[in-house]
Amino acid sequence: MRSSLFLTLALTACGLEVTDEASAPVATAQDALNPGASVAAMHASAAKVAGRWARRFPLATTRSIFVAVDVSGASPGGHVVELTFVQPGGLPWQVQTVSFQATGSGGKHAAPERVWVELPVVGTWIEQYALTGRWTVEAAVDHGRSSSLTFILE
Repeated sequence: MRSSLFLTLALTACGLEVTDEASAPVATAQDALNPGASVAAMHASAAKVAGRWARRFPLATTRSIFVAVDVSGASPGGHVVELTFVQPGGLPWQVQTVSFQATGSGGKHAAPERVWVELPVVGTWIEQYALTGRWTVEAAVDHGRSSSLTFILE
């Protein structure tokens, strides 16, 4: 039996909040080809607090950017989330893989499992070389279809 996975990406950063409008779910051509998993919502925040979402982060005051991945519909047991951070020039910057244990029932309406991943900014080449612009985060659960989210580091 194939369970469906719903993936939500959320961004947070430690630093000064810069707000932006909330975004609606984004459907892609890949969603039509592989209906098993889908993106429920994508958000960004300037604090590691759910509900304070933004899409822009000032380089001067952002210590780290945290990505929250909400996975719904995962069957109980071990799973893997892989995040690829893509820098403004389009080249991959960093890939992080996080294992997590789903504890819910795995149903479509079960509470989502949240996984946090940190992208350090202060003291890294991102800060040193002022790698500002539109960044993309691609996330895949259990090596399945990927979903993406963009944010701006300015």
